[in-house]
Amino acid sequence: MIHVTGFDNTSTKIIQDNFGSGGTYTLFNGRSGRGTAASPSASQAGDILVRFGGNGYGTTGFGIGSGGAYEQYVAAENFSDTTKGTNIVFATTPTGSNVLTTILTLTGNTAIFANNVSIANNLTSNTITATSITANAVSSTLSLVNTWT
Repeated sequence: MIHVTGFDNTSTKIIQDNFGSGGTYTLFNGRSGRGTAASPSASQAGDILVRFGGNGYGTTGFGIGSGGAYEQYVAAENFSDTTKGTNIVFATTPTGSNVLTTILTLTGNTAIFANNVSIANNLTSNTITATSITANAVSSTLSLVNTWT
């Protein structure tokens, strides 16, 4: 585990530089498997492969595991050498709550699952294509306030 703490009133940063010609890039990669380091086994459907998150300080602490927001990459199926389906899940905490709520799931099958989605700005595109837009819960709503052209 690495824990970086900055000076008071100063942003904490981790910077990776990358230089080169085409095909080079900076990579932040989380790898996850079952078993142990000495004897790893396949990731299973629903396993979190990596999570990027943020939490703020409350009255008495950061409340790790409750509140905040995250983006996580999740195994969509049991992994093998030829099957490695994944989803990307976004979660936030509603105002007045400390419970993380999944708001958007992007699947490898070109599906978008969204909870309480409201698109209220002017959107213009001739190339927006979605195979599926589905509300995850009965109380979810999908509102397209303006016309897409």
